[in-house]
Order: sequence, then C-alpha cells, then structure tokens
Amino acid sequence: MAAPERFKTKYVGVLSRGITQERGAFRLGCRGFSLVELITVMGVVAALATMSIPVYDSYLVSVRNGRCVADLRTIDKAVTAYILEKNSQPAQLSDIGAAANQLDPWGRAYVYQNFTIDASGALKDEFDEQLNTDYDLYSMGRNGASAQSYADPTSADDIARHNDGTFVGLRDPSRI
Repeated sequence: MAAPERFKTKYVGVLSRGITQERGAFRLGCRGFSLVELITVMGVVAALATMSIPVYDSYLVSVRNGRCVADLRTIDKAVTAYILEKNSQPAQLSDIGAAANQLDPWGRAYVYQNFTIDASGALKDEFDEQLNTDYDLYSMGRNGASAQSYADPTSADDIARHNDGTFVGLRDPSRI
C-alpha cells in the first residue's frame, strides 16, 4: 500500500548546515557556468578594459594639465605681488615664498626665468618671438623635456605662461 499524500516529503536530504534542498535542485549541468561561458565573459571584460584605458589616460592628462595651469596662475600672482611689493622681479622662485615650493603634477619643479638677469633661453612661439617680455614661467609637461624653440617636438606638452600672463596653457595643443 502506498503512503497517503500527506506523509510524502518533498525534501531529499538535509545539508551540513541544516538547510534542506528540494528534489531535483542538484541536477547534472546546473551546477555553474560552462568553460565557454566563462571565456566569453572574460573576452567581453577584456574588450571593455581595452577601450576604457585610453579614455582614462586622456582624462588623467587633462586633469594634470588643468592642475598645472592653476598652479602656474597661482605662482604668477605670487610673482606679481612680489614685484608690486619689492619693485623688482624675484631672482628665483624661492624668493616669493610658499608658492615656489610647489611641484608640477609630474613631480618636477616649475621653471622660472627672469629676463632682467638672462633672456638668452627665453621660450619662443611659432614665429620665433619670445612668449613673454618680463619672465618665463612653465612646466616641462608630461615628458619632462623642454626646448626654447617652438618647433622642437619635446616642447609640445609644455604648459607655459604666454603674453606676459594673459594666457596660461599648452605651448602647442595641436601637436599633442
């Protein structure tokens, strides 16, 4: 004789933690992902990472350039305040105080060149004329190299003060 319906159990067993599993929950093939599915997911993740790395890198460059421009404007204001107070240009950046101790976003010191002392290494524009008439203030940029000439490719990523402080930015954004 068969047992009445109310005495039949729908549980197959009890796991080690006392959790019961329903009949058929551990069927063959339902235990996880197949190797093909895992490889497909890994391929999609790798493709997304490959596309996002250049975007992230360009984002970091623009953030560092923006910070550098802000630092140069701050230092330029400190130099201007020094000139108004002392009625002469500082010989070096350390003369202006705390603003001179800043490093650019790439960990290098900002470059300051006072033309009353020496104007021989002044930065030049595309027409081979000096960027500034009073002093140069710039960062050597991402590559850490700079050249006086505008045409030199090492100076393309320099962030400099132009036109006696009316503009601060890349020496040549079209070449980056």
